[in-house]
Amino acid sequence: MRTRRIQRIGPADADRLVAGDHPGHPGLRHLLDAARAPATSKELAGEKAAVAAWTAHRRRAAPTPRSARSAAAAIPVAVALALVALGGAARAGNLPREAQQHAHRLFSALGIPAPRTGPHQVGTRPSPTPAPSVTALTWCEAWRGRRPMSSAESSGLVAAAGGEDRVGRFCAELEIKITTSGR
Repeated sequence: MRTRRIQRIGPADADRLVAGDHPGHPGLRHLLDAARAPATSKELAGEKAAVAAWTAHRRRAAPTPRSARSAAAAIPVAVALALVALGGAARAGNLPREAQQHAHRLFSALGIPAPRTGPHQVGTRPSPTPAPSVTALTWCEAWRGRRPMSSAESSGLVAAAGGEDRVGRFCAELEIKITTSGR
């Protein structure tokens, strides 16, 4: 295989080439002479049309003041949504250990729990314990679509009902029990 070596020129050689001293480089002389020469009428024939097309395109592509304001408003909204999502993860104790500890230190007054301690197996969650009837009632309300339901609430409801096929009956009996007992 043949390796081609490119010889770079220094500043003094570049000055000589620009000044018109092109020994042994007839193609380079022609190129630099053409670059120095004024444009011909043939070269300038489409200039006005090209400039007009470019200007029209830029005007169409420029954001309107309203869309610029919408874009400016989208950033704080996106940041707020990210903070809400992170806050929800912190409240549920689902952040990585260091992040959960930091969130707990900053927002423990708001109920953000400390990170879990002890052995932790990846992919396992503690089994839900039987919930008080008020908590189970809120799960049933979420199950009926009255509010959003998290996967943890869904798991707790299925466990409390004794199976996914028993959730409807469990919720109906629970509502009867709570309404007759006066809560």
